[in-house]
Amino acid sequence: MSEKVVVAGAGFGGVHSALELAQRGYDVELIDKDGYHLFTPALIYIARGSMEAEDISMNLNDFFSDTSVEFSREKIVGIDPDEEVVETTSGAHSYDNLVVSLGYDIASFGIDISDALEVYTLEGAKKVDREAEEAESALIVGSGYVGVEVACELRERGIEVTLVDRSTGPMPRSSKEVSEKVLESLNSRDISFRGGQAVEEVNEDGIVLENGERIEAEMVVWLAGMQSSELVQRDFNCGRSGIEVNSGLNSHEYSNVFALGSCADAGCEVTAYNAIGQAETIAENIGRADNKSLKEFEEGARMLLMKMGDTAILEYGDKSYKNSLLRHMKKAIRWKYWSKLKWKRLRLRF
Repeated sequence: MSEKVVVAGAGFGGVHSALELAQRGYDVELIDKDGYHLFTPALIYIARGSMEAEDISMNLNDFFSDTSVEFSREKIVGIDPDEEVVETTSGAHSYDNLVVSLGYDIASFGIDISDALEVYTLEGAKKVDREAEEAESALIVGSGYVGVEVACELRERGIEVTLVDRSTGPMPRSSKEVSEKVLESLNSRDISFRGGQAVEEVNEDGIVLENGERIEAEMVVWLAGMQSSELVQRDFNCGRSGIEVNSGLNSHEYSNVFALGSCADAGCEVTAYNAIGQAETIAENIGRADNKSLKEFEEGARMLLMKMGDTAILEYGDKSYKNSLLRHMKKAIRWKYWSKLKWKRLRLRF
């Protein structure tokens, strides 16, 4: 009888883990509260109103039908690694090995952000699209690539946009060259950037800065970043950014638990590209009894494509490029991603 692997979460890492493990002959169960797999980099098109949900999502029941992967649409409410059980609203799922890929929660930094909008989820992006139909002004908190993209898309709709960040320049995790190019593009679009401004309070019609200044707007969109899910932080010993793992993405505490993406303190950037690579590494490592023989995950060169209205910026390694043709690459990348998924599924059927 083959070992049972439960994959908790159907994001990039989860779906690819399920496919890779099934290809290797494991008994795989994928559990997720949603019935779809979402290409999250395209949520910006939902917020813009230029795409529908079905353009950027995939029905999981349909996708895994006629494969050996069992998909269970259930909400995970807890994980007991000592008892080797994943608990859901429908019952308990035992496992021999576990892959934790539950994704992220929105980082609030202790601030009540319940009145703010967001573009990290499908419903959140839809709501931004609806609100933008009537709004004349918007505040974006967070100037990472999602914040910058949303700011530019809202500006394209004729909305007056202010972008606020505690960092002194936009794209704080990128190079100075990228930050300067982004700032130049923001200025050319009459998007106000307020750097070095920490937010103290958020409500539906404005924010209060750390210095007491209040800025009002008809829309407030919170895009200040993500963190490992509260469930993971509650049920595991976590480091700075998730479950403490070794270079093979194996938990320090539990030899049959692996983690990736936002759920792993792996010392690398959380991106879809990395999550897919981590899934392939985990599939290689599950079942290796000697931890010394684990394959190490090797992070590739940083790659980030950011659409800014009628232009785009591509960051690859320590280089960056900006031109209007690059804005079409995002749709091409989406097409390539779905094609890769379908190819992996096809391998399971033959």
